[in-house]
Amino acid sequence: KQWFRPQVSISDQKTSRNYLQKQQKHIVNAIREITFKNDNIYLFNPFNNLCDTKYCYATKNGKFFFTDENHLSINGANMISKDLFSLIQNININQEK
Repeated sequence: KQWFRPQVSISDQKTSRNYLQKQQKHIVNAIREITFKNDNIYLFNPFNNLCDTKYCYATKNGKFFFTDENHLSINGANMISKDLFSLIQNININQEK
């Protein structure tokens, strides 16, 4: 630790899961409606990857999940990547049938 480069203590930055679900409900519903009407549009919602049962996190355990208000950091991308790749694989498998 250097006096000119202090160590920043980062506590978990979180928001109520219920609050965020209410905030995005109209958007998710609109996109779902579009996906039902078009078989080549898919919805990937990373909500469950970034939230537990009570909170959604911008930072947790000293890791930032976003680089700004809307873009995932590398840590955030890593949290959703497995499920996103799974969706893509399922789309590809279904298109081959």
